[in-house]
Amino acid sequence: MQEATANCFRKALRFSGRSDTYEFWGFAFAIFIAFILAAVLNQLVFGPQSSEFVKVSVENGTKVNIQTGTKTAYGAGPFSVAVGLIVLVPLASAAWRRIQDTGRPGWLLVIPAVLSAVPFGLMQLMPVQELQLPPDVLAAAPQLPDVVEIPEPSIGLIVAAGASSLCAIVLSLFWLTRGSDGPNKFGEPVAEEAA
Repeated sequence: MQEATANCFRKALRFSGRSDTYEFWGFAFAIFIAFILAAVLNQLVFGPQSSEFVKVSVENGTKVNIQTGTKTAYGAGPFSVAVGLIVLVPLASAAWRRIQDTGRPGWLLVIPAVLSAVPFGLMQLMPVQELQLPPDVLAAAPQLPDVVEIPEPSIGLIVAAGASSLCAIVLSLFWLTRGSDGPNKFGEPVAEEAA
């Protein structure tokens, strides 16, 4: 695992070549451990992060349900953000090279990223329905606005989210697939490259 992590950081800006399953998954496991340690540090140093929420749901376009409360996140904080920023580029390049180890182009990694951005764009274009909140609801939750905008669901949003999820599953299968034996169009296998 240490060797895989060192290799991935050493090749952080290198998107050419190949990464075998040991290198990629050893690095992924090291990142998993780093996030656990960061969560523990966040908890020890900053304690749990709490935020208040108001959830408004509408049934049949008329009945309004309001739920208020406090959400507590354990382990969220600056140490986790720092780990994420440190490993972002090395993990992306290792994932790119891992796909190339199977003989497929690394740019396939971009497809789920683009597809996952589509639902956010579609949400901005979705029509919204304005709902005037009844006086008894406003009395119970004075922090709410008088009018709530409720987005109307879109089939395009569901299709885009499903396509993004499907692509992520396919990429995960590629990462689990054994690399091609011998050289492929992306270079020598990792073991021969190191020799």
